[in-house]
Amino acid sequence: MNIKGVGIGRGVAVGPVIRMAAPLPEPSDAPRAESISAETEIARVEKSLALVNADLNRRAEEAANGDEGAKQAAPILQAIAMFASDPSLAQSIKDLINQGKTAERAVLEGFGAVEDMFRAIGGYQAERAADLHDVGQRVIADLMGAPAPGLPVSETPFVLVAEDLSPADTAALDMSKTLAIVTSQGGPTSHTAILARARGIVAVVSAAEAAELENGTNVIVNAAKGEIVVNPSEDEIAAAEAAKSRAAAAKELRGKPGATKDGHLIPLLANVGKPSDAAKALEYGAEGVGLFRTEFLFIGNSEPPSVEEQTKAYTELLSQFPGKKVVIRMLDAGADKPLPFLTPEDEPNPALGLRGLRTLRAHMDVLEGQLKALAAADAATDANLWVMAPMVADQHEADYFVKLGKRWGFTLATPLKDYSADEAELIETSWQKAIADYTRVETARKTIRDGELREQLAVMQQVASNLLDYLEKHPKAIPAARRFIDTYQDRAANLAEEYRELEKTGLDTEQVADTRANIKETLFSFDEAYEKEFERVLGDKLLDMDAELAVLQKTMAADGIENLPEHEAKKPSATVQQDDEEKTTVLRDVRRLFDKKEPAVQRGTGLQNRGGRKHPRRRAFRAAETFRIAMPEELRGSVLKEKLIMSALAIFGGRIGAHKFYQGKTKWGILYLLFWWTAIPGIVGFFEGMRYLFMSMDDFYDMYYQGNRR
Repeated sequence: MNIKGVGIGRGVAVGPVIRMAAPLPEPSDAPRAESISAETEIARVEKSLALVNADLNRRAEEAANGDEGAKQAAPILQAIAMFASDPSLAQSIKDLINQGKTAERAVLEGFGAVEDMFRAIGGYQAERAADLHDVGQRVIADLMGAPAPGLPVSETPFVLVAEDLSPADTAALDMSKTLAIVTSQGGPTSHTAILARARGIVAVVSAAEAAELENGTNVIVNAAKGEIVVNPSEDEIAAAEAAKSRAAAAKELRGKPGATKDGHLIPLLANVGKPSDAAKALEYGAEGVGLFRTEFLFIGNSEPPSVEEQTKAYTELLSQFPGKKVVIRMLDAGADKPLPFLTPEDEPNPALGLRGLRTLRAHMDVLEGQLKALAAADAATDANLWVMAPMVADQHEADYFVKLGKRWGFTLATPLKDYSADEAELIETSWQKAIADYTRVETARKTIRDGELREQLAVMQQVASNLLDYLEKHPKAIPAARRFIDTYQDRAANLAEEYRELEKTGLDTEQVADTRANIKETLFSFDEAYEKEFERVLGDKLLDMDAELAVLQKTMAADGIENLPEHEAKKPSATVQQDDEEKTTVLRDVRRLFDKKEPAVQRGTGLQNRGGRKHPRRRAFRAAETFRIAMPEELRGSVLKEKLIMSALAIFGGRIGAHKFYQGKTKWGILYLLFWWTAIPGIVGFFEGMRYLFMSMDDFYDMYYQGNRR
């Protein structure tokens, strides 16, 4: 028999069942005896509430001094202890007593009303009802003089089965005896689940059929599959034990770089809530931080923390990850995290509208204070800092944050900090386009059916990969590669995509076949063009190397050491011809670097880079946003001409779709022609023409000129 539920974690446990003790009997709803006054009952309830509050706070203190998992239970226990001291809840219980209820019944109904309210809300709040119920049961147990609901005691390890566990019980679990937890109620966001994760306990929650399990029943609890195997066979137990052994062996990999089985590196990044969490993340082998929430600095304060306080916290975090990626998210306040200095009290629905970045924009002192602190921490440490904007709704908000971030130096990564703003902008823009076009070619290559062309594209991609690797390490050489980026690679991507589209049509007419053949023939020369561009990019470096070698050879010759081959030594020195020949030799040697490489594609494998790994996504510089492609200055005249032509055609010939035909959008042009006799095409064309006319040159280049490829 298998029981399904929701698994917490991926652990496996095998052992006998021990059930939680049966819940307290429901207090009678019979009227209170006339001899017992309401004041007496109210005094009993107040005493029990105070005792339960004190007990939960004591448990919270003990948890705070326990293991790391137990420490996470401390604030939860402190929070639920507040239920026992809530004045409104106490008042509702008093009202019920004044109506003639017993103290026990009044507590049951008072807590039950709030529980029902939480369940009606649903979601996360619904799972808080279980915490409230536990507090009420503890108060009733004290009133009855009965022991409070608690954990069973066992000399041997066991699997604990219950309807649900309170945070107090979960925090108090004996880890040397508790193999796993199974609950018939609860959910993945219940405190049972949260604390089970924190303490590393194998758990399956929301397993309704587990209510039928009896004490002593042997079970396998498989959190990875979210199931409980009842009375398993010897083979099933052996498989479970083997899974436990594999999990234990996996712990030995801590501290090693994250990678797939074929060796492709994937950094393991941790989510941390405060700087002190970084130590635990590093202990478990984290290679950086995937998300650091800054809310911890702000929540609970009546005013924002100072820039100095923030700088100290961010510096503490970043200093623990030198050279590693750390993503820090700006303050995200809203429905679940209201702040007195940030979120208005009278907001109708704080879950909508004014959230994240929009809230920060309304409080520039908080926004710029945070950016200032982050910039200071970044300057004081060697971490690779990424700054995330919360709850960005559209492109306009993204652009706003990008511009604001640039003012604080967050657009570009550390390798570009020493460049001027113009240089850095050019380098970043060109790099983004290079990566985008490389990806376009790779996407087209994988879907093209022509095996010969696919192989040729793989060769091209290998050369492009080598060049991009070089540019990644030498970003200042990127401007010298503009022709490769803006012309060759861009056209290669366009041609590859067009060839793929022609294949998809399924047409094999003479015209289609000729076009495909022309595209194929053109692409077959691109690898050589790529290599020449690589050589051109290396030109200055090669000349510098050549000059350095010449000086070194002269020094060696002065010392009586002959470094040149015999046939080279006999050649005349100090002639222009010789210099040209030496330069050609160096370039030829560079060419041999390509010729000696193994084939880019082997049968049964994907495209390989120099390290033998599949090509990773190359991101040399940090940029959470997409950058617009800047217009090359040498194309300004051509772009302006194109801009004026399209504007004129749209304004004066929009009625017949002249501008659409000019752009190659034949279907749209025909649609305009069909409705030429109405005023609509002319009006639309006029506004399109005005848009072209008043559009910036860079925008026109990015949106229309490149697409027209004229």
